[in-house]
Amino acid sequence: MIGGGRLGLAALGLAALLSCHGRDKPPGEAAQFSGVRPQRADDLVYFVFVDRFANGDPTNDKDADPSDPQAWHGGDLEGVIQRLDHLAALGVKTLWLSPIFLCQDQKFYGWGAFHGYWVRDLRVIDPRFGDEATLKRLSEAAERRGMRLVLDVVYNHTSFDAAALTEHPDWYNPALTIEDWNDPEQLVNRQVHGLPDLNQQNPEVYAYLRDATLQWALGFGVDGLRIDAVRHMPTDFFARLHSDLRAAAPGLWTLGEDFQGDPRLLAATFAGGGFDAMFDFPLRYALIDSLCRGAHLGRLGSVLSSDRLYQHPEDLVTFLDNHDMPRVLTECRGDQDAVRRAWVTQMALRGVPALTWGAELHLEGGEEPDNRRDMPWERAGDVDPTLKALIQLREANPWLRDAPSQVLRVDEAGLTVLRVGPESVALLELNLSETERPSDQLGPGPWSGCRLRALAARALCRLARRVSVSDQCPARSWRR
Repeated sequence: MIGGGRLGLAALGLAALLSCHGRDKPPGEAAQFSGVRPQRADDLVYFVFVDRFANGDPTNDKDADPSDPQAWHGGDLEGVIQRLDHLAALGVKTLWLSPIFLCQDQKFYGWGAFHGYWVRDLRVIDPRFGDEATLKRLSEAAERRGMRLVLDVVYNHTSFDAAALTEHPDWYNPALTIEDWNDPEQLVNRQVHGLPDLNQQNPEVYAYLRDATLQWALGFGVDGLRIDAVRHMPTDFFARLHSDLRAAAPGLWTLGEDFQGDPRLLAATFAGGGFDAMFDFPLRYALIDSLCRGAHLGRLGSVLSSDRLYQHPEDLVTFLDNHDMPRVLTECRGDQDAVRRAWVTQMALRGVPALTWGAELHLEGGEEPDNRRDMPWERAGDVDPTLKALIQLREANPWLRDAPSQVLRVDEAGLTVLRVGPESVALLELNLSETERPSDQLGPGPWSGCRLRALAARALCRLARRVSVSDQCPARSWRR
């Protein structure tokens, strides 16, 4: 753990991070309206998959069956409230919930609806999850613990049994399936996996989506939105929506999910749609490929070099897994040390780090629905100390979010990245070789003398036990 200036993480199979820094600048003040909590410089996003997280109110379980991976398991908003102290102790600053709106209830050709992404009506909370009063209590409880609340909204499609299909058939695009996933027109105007595809250019559809969003933003202390399936909707729809949302609810944070790995396309959507943040899928793929699957570290270096494409790479949200992908421990074939190396790299790089429920407890899971396992509360006391220490390191060094990344060296088994802030410097060095590698030495500059050593085989490295904090970075400011 980190405390009193000491880092007790020796020989845990990690890459090493050492920073020499001075005073951190306070985050700037942002315009806000009543009820919206500003984003912190040391933000940490945590994704709660509500049905799988905690069952706080068994009276709304209906036909829940925890033994069936495709059935509802009974998690609800009350359960989230009851477990907020666990998240606060971990260091969570932003709580992102999976969709809680009225959604399809029954399975569709064997596939469960428990995830909440098959929405019937965005204006109503699904009774399986709770009600408006419970959401309000959750928002207030999160605020008392210094957390923002982010709701997951689904604008692209509705459930297979939504009333709008019969009441407003003109709200939908033609029932055509995407055949060419490289065709932008098909991606936007055709159905994703057969889901009824809303036409966001229809004035009535636009008004429904906008007004439903503002209902939650203005009346329930919601601080942000995670927007699903961004690549399947027109960019100009988002530009217009953001303009309207910011006029009515300045400060409302939006996080877009553009599920593809091309930095050029992601950067274009990020800027063109007016989002505050986007998930960094390109970095996620590179981290898993390089640190779990043995790919050349140039894969990771190339993605970091693409930061020049973004107007604000510091606003990318970094992650290692989610509810649509295998869990990181499974991707790393059960190697917890490999997961820790991935955590170190994620926490050392620019952007806002995000965790998926159970990550701190090494929750496993392969393809759907295995990756949507219940939160293992029976192991709640087994939070990985490495992750906890890294979160504390980010809290102590909020400048790591914004500082540019410069790849100094990359080869098949090694990567060195320099992070330079206004008054702070850090080096991340990965060593995946079987032997010790020479350490990188920074040249002349305000950081002169700061160095980083990667020790031992198979990237078994040590974090420095002491970091000197001063206006100047003295020579040999650490010892192992």
